[in-house]
Amino acid sequence: MKNYALNKKDSEHFITEFEVLDDRIIVFFADGHNEIRQKSEEEVGRILKVLENQVKHSSKKKNQLYNHITSTVKAAFYLIVLSVLSTCCLNYYGYSASALFLIPASTLIISSIMVYKDTTILRDIDKHKTFLENKQKILDNIKSNPTVLMNTTALTQGIVERQMSNPTEFLEDEPINLQNIEQIPKTDIDLILENAECLEQLGYVSPEGEDKIQRFRPKK
Repeated sequence: MKNYALNKKDSEHFITEFEVLDDRIIVFFADGHNEIRQKSEEEVGRILKVLENQVKHSSKKKNQLYNHITSTVKAAFYLIVLSVLSTCCLNYYGYSASALFLIPASTLIISSIMVYKDTTILRDIDKHKTFLENKQKILDNIKSNPTVLMNTTALTQGIVERQMSNPTEFLEDEPINLQNIEQIPKTDIDLILENAECLEQLGYVSPEGEDKIQRFRPKK
């Protein structure tokens, strides 16, 4: 899970992931520190509940990210326009302003990085929300009919196969769960749900060739 914390203080308590080991559980937090906890089914349940609540209460983070993206794009646009106008004016009066061309380029690079980071978190929130809202449907279909994974990436199919053949303790009934979903693309979650819909309506998953694969295949 990405960091959905609203501020630095909140990130001290925001759980991003956890590992169930032989004799303990390691819990990782958004601010970079981790805790070692006693392994038990109850403790895993508490951690999963915290993760679910973090997703359910992520609307404020989404608004924060949307506002940040908007302000970043606006600031970049105004700075680029100002730089271009300044360059034109200086050149008109005979002054060399070639160095000013570096401002639009650097502005585009920095703003693109910031927007990319924000949209990555937004996609992660949407993926977790989609999974939690359709969790039982996804799990039931994977366990009852593996063809629901048709056209998903080899990565997702491998994760599900490993989890079903060698399940994580306390997560035996969940081939996709809040521990391994970080590695699964949002597009595969969407595709599983579409395949499940086909199974429910038609009784089978109909391959649609490249059209269907391209619609859901993650961009490189």
